[in-house]
Amino acid sequence: MIPVPRALVALCLAVLGACERSPSSPTLPASTGSPGSIESAGAAGSPESPGPADSSTPTSFASARRIVPASATAVDFVCALVGPERIAGVPEQAIDYSILHSDDPRWAATPRFFAYQAEPVLALEPDLVVVCPYQSRDTHERLQGGGVPVFQLTEVATWDEARAMLLAVGERLGESAKADELVADLDRRVAALERVAEARKGVRAMCYSNFGSQGWSAGSHTTIGEIMRLAGVTNVVAEAGRRGHLTVSFEELIQFDPDVIVVGAPLTTPSSSAGDRGGASEALLLREPTLAGLRAVRDRRILVLPAWHFATGSHEIVHAAELLSVELDLLLASTAEAGRR
Repeated sequence: MIPVPRALVALCLAVLGACERSPSSPTLPASTGSPGSIESAGAAGSPESPGPADSSTPTSFASARRIVPASATAVDFVCALVGPERIAGVPEQAIDYSILHSDDPRWAATPRFFAYQAEPVLALEPDLVVVCPYQSRDTHERLQGGGVPVFQLTEVATWDEARAMLLAVGERLGESAKADELVADLDRRVAALERVAEARKGVRAMCYSNFGSQGWSAGSHTTIGEIMRLAGVTNVVAEAGRRGHLTVSFEELIQFDPDVIVVGAPLTTPSSSAGDRGGASEALLLREPTLAGLRAVRDRRILVLPAWHFATGSHEIVHAAELLSVELDLLLASTAEAGRR
């Protein structure tokens, strides 16, 4: 395995209902995020029920001072723009699946809740709850019935969508200047990635998750697919015309036979009900006899991304792509060195 730099590999991100959910599958949103996170599924509410405000709704929440970002993705967007003084609580799983993974002492006293349900959220006395499309509509309605505004983020699968979402959240929360500044920095970093992406052209990669029941990967219109694109490699699953998150059998994995397989690092918190524990995905790849012939397994070309990057549904795809690029460059350099011997 090619290890991720220790300083960057801590681990953290998920949420009970973010842009991905807690379905039977271990993915984020069915069409966007990356395999490996949990976000609570959106239980369908009655079609006539008024839905939450979304990014297209010109509603200002600039006065909100007790915000609850109710998913890991919501935590990424909201907590990148406002400080702990405006946050009433965060999902417990965000400590594995969001930007809160780093043990920043500013957030140590921020209350946490486990499930996206009306009771624990209302107990935080929020004046705004920020959710993802796949979280429970029934909970949305109960919160709104209790007089709490609900702001629903839109699906993010690409950098352009993440960029637009970040600006929209900044506008709604009265933090447009901070959002503009952050987007300008991210634009520069994306441009830097694009300038050096050519060096990795021809590298065939895919992501893989398997926690014991079945394997998962991701094609086009997924955040992990966008991470690979920004890093300059070919996602073999997308190249095959596959879209979204999908199950992958051992036979299909052997047919894809990528140069590199990207997996998620083990989770750290016991509160997540899905996700990679103990490095299950990598361990399975390395111990399964039928996969021994895969070039990525044979040559130990398994790259590990922290959970908060591997399963991100936010602008953190840029940081994830930077990290993946560093690891790919180390891999290419070591391969070239071996070829000269």
